[in-house]
Amino acid sequence: MIYLRKNIDLLVFVGILISLFFFLNLDELLFSPPGGTHYIRQTDSLSFAANYYNEGFNFFQPSNFNLQSESGNSACEFPILYYLTALSYLLFGINFLSLKIIHLILLFFGLIYLYKFLKHKSGSSLIGMLITLLLFTSTVFNYYAINYLPDIGALSFLFMGMYFYYSSKHKYQLLVAVMLFTLACLIKVTFVIYPLAFFGPTIILKLWNRHHVGIMKQMMSIGFILVCLVCWNIFVIQYNQTYNNTYYTTSIMPIWDLNDTQLTTSLNHILVHWYSKYFNYTTFHLIILSGVISSIFLLKQKKEYILKGIIMTIGVVSYFLLFFKQFKDHDYYFLILVPFFLFVVLGGIKSIRLLNRDWANTGITLILAITVIVGINYANGKLNDRLENMTDNFSAIGHEILKDDKINSILPTDAKVIVAYDTAPNGALLFLNKKGWTLKSETELSTQKTNELKSKGATHLVTSTKIVQVELNNIYHNNSITIYSL
Repeated sequence: MIYLRKNIDLLVFVGILISLFFFLNLDELLFSPPGGTHYIRQTDSLSFAANYYNEGFNFFQPSNFNLQSESGNSACEFPILYYLTALSYLLFGINFLSLKIIHLILLFFGLIYLYKFLKHKSGSSLIGMLITLLLFTSTVFNYYAINYLPDIGALSFLFMGMYFYYSSKHKYQLLVAVMLFTLACLIKVTFVIYPLAFFGPTIILKLWNRHHVGIMKQMMSIGFILVCLVCWNIFVIQYNQTYNNTYYTTSIMPIWDLNDTQLTTSLNHILVHWYSKYFNYTTFHLIILSGVISSIFLLKQKKEYILKGIIMTIGVVSYFLLFFKQFKDHDYYFLILVPFFLFVVLGGIKSIRLLNRDWANTGITLILAITVIVGINYANGKLNDRLENMTDNFSAIGHEILKDDKINSILPTDAKVIVAYDTAPNGALLFLNKKGWTLKSETELSTQKTNELKSKGATHLVTSTKIVQVELNNIYHNNSITIYSL
């Protein structure tokens, strides 16, 4: 009973999270198969998990269904979450729910610890709660909150790491923070911006003031994170080179590599197509206002906070410029910027509190609450639009295969399949649970191409009935899918 009284604010926050789960229809998203925006990347993630399960759980031999690389071997982000998902398949079989459940659990704890961190930093449970809830004014965040992409797992590890870092009164808490930061950065390398911003100011100020107590612990911590990051990325590059895999992005795509037309197109996508889905407009207005207020009161802040802001700003601007090309088609690249925006809002609120005026504190709290309420309602409508379009041209053939249980029973366990037409390298192959190849368009399907893939081991061709048929042995046909034996 005493514990409940002391943590009534946390219970209220958990209650709000549960309410938002159903208000935003995240329960519908939880139980849906891969589909909708970035269906391709969703099936890539599930492909890693399924192939661990199918091929013997060798952690350092990740692979996909698509055989465009040798044996399908491919590496990208640190696959710990895919590996855990594969282990769950031992109990439940291959399914589309396990990875989402893992992400949901991580997100729940990530939000809890983010709230506790913001409550401590703002000195107010209400302010901490409202800043955390700003996340749900983002359609992008809501959509990927319960999804297959690894970004939300990395973000959750980062949120947990932030809390333990600033609560590190004991050695084990710092160790926990370092491990959580390391996982976040291994899963999404660009999250390294934040550990650098947390450890960097402490190290710089201790060196500047020649106060070396505890500096070695800080340097070893950030050093450990960077070494792990470098080692994993060396492994990924060498692994992909060994197996001739060029599918996953493992290098920068900077703004200066674009010509004028590409630059204009990318900016149009960011400012017109994606902008309102990153955050509600009101949330962006609050962020801009907070940034202006923080700048005005900058010199009144502690040196550590100023340095943290500078490092973080340099980091996110560099990230945006270095991966600018990706922002055109990949809305989830925005998720790495989310913690920065939360810190901007926190900085603005802390700056206003320097005025020591009750009306200012009440005013900013009211503005924040209105922004959250309006933003969540707006994001709910945008998310529902996405949920209504979970089947599109990218996922059509995969979803047709999913509807027919007979297809997998017809294909032998060791079959290698050609899928035509499928723009998702691991899309239909995931639903078939078969290694193989995908052909994107009619121009790729020919007798010559079929014979070429047959020489590489292809045994069957799975096609949509909408395409021109080829003269092969038809072994199965329904209203949507035809299977040929090669």
